[in-house]
Parts: sequence; structure tokens; C-alpha cells
Amino acid sequence: KLIASSFILNGYGKSTGLMQIDEIGTLESIIALTNTMNVGLVYDAVTDYTIEECKKENIYLSTFNPVICECNDSYLNEIHNRVIKKEHVYKAIENATLDFEEGDVGAGKGMSCHQLKGGIGSASRIVNLNGTPYTVGVLVLSNHGLLKDLTISGRNIGKELSKKINVDQTTDKGSIISIIATDIPLSCRQ
Repeated sequence: KLIASSFILNGYGKSTGLMQIDEIGTLESIIALTNTMNVGLVYDAVTDYTIEECKKENIYLSTFNPVICECNDSYLNEIHNRVIKKEHVYKAIENATLDFEEGDVGAGKGMSCHQLKGGIGSASRIVNLNGTPYTVGVLVLSNHGLLKDLTISGRNIGKELSKKINVDQTTDKGSIISIIATDIPLSCRQ
């Protein structure tokens, strides 16, 4: 099991598995990303997949804590259709690679970012600590922000764009999931 922790800022999400991570400090499953209405479906599929894989290895699984994180993509998606099925989750797990698709894929399909098309993105950096190189990687499921607040390199271009693009400028009801992974030897409390 991997050392893990979680942090929620202003969250009222429907993610699963975070309480055990916070209490025990370990991650015992993949982290699956989906939309709000599909958390239960993805939870069941990840659990079924894990049970099946354990049986193949003659491992008895007596308990399991899947981590499913979500953002509400109803801004661009008819969320009530609940289009995610067990076979989609299985396919995503089986096709997982180090070099993965980003943008308008998977859980990122219906996401928005500052009222423009959002999705899934990543970045990584090498940091040197006491002469030892370590990698820090971040995967983001973006689904937040108002166009008028979009700022890039210190310049608020959102105000200019919102004059050209007709969007509802009410309150931001979005969210964002950021998963940070590193090989720096940290404890779950760090």
C-alpha cells in the first residue's frame, strides 16, 4: 500500500475512500475519476475488478477501500444519463499507461474550466533535495471558474473574452480534483 493523504478545501464532494486515507495514511486502490452521478457505479466497478484480480492470484480480499473522486460536469453534460458502465471502467483500468491521454477524455469529457472546455491535464517537475533528484507529478481534473476571472501570466484575459463570448456570469459552482504523486520519502502526515 502506498503512503497517502488527502486535503479538502471548501469541498462538499461525493468522493469515496478519503476518510480511510486520512485515518490510516495509505492508499489501497487505484484513484478513479468520474462525474458526480457516477461515483457509485465506478465504485462498484473498481471493487468488482479488484475482487476478480485477487481471485486470479488466489488472494482473499476481506476488505477494500476504493478511492473515487468526482466533479460535477452538468454544465456541459446531461449528467442524469449516467453513461458510465462497468465495461468503461474495466477498459480504463486495463488501458492505463504511463503515457496517457489528456484533455477531453474520460472524466474530463464534460468538464469546464473558466466556462471554457476543461478536462484532464498533468504536469511534472524534477526537484533536487540534498543532491537527490525526485519527481513531483500532478494530475488535474478541472471543472471550475468563471470566464471573467480567467488570468494567465498575471493578465486577466477573461474580462476581454467575456465581452465576446456570452456566458452566465453568476457564481462559480465548480470544483477541481488535483492528485499529486511523488517519490520523495514523505510520511502520510507530510
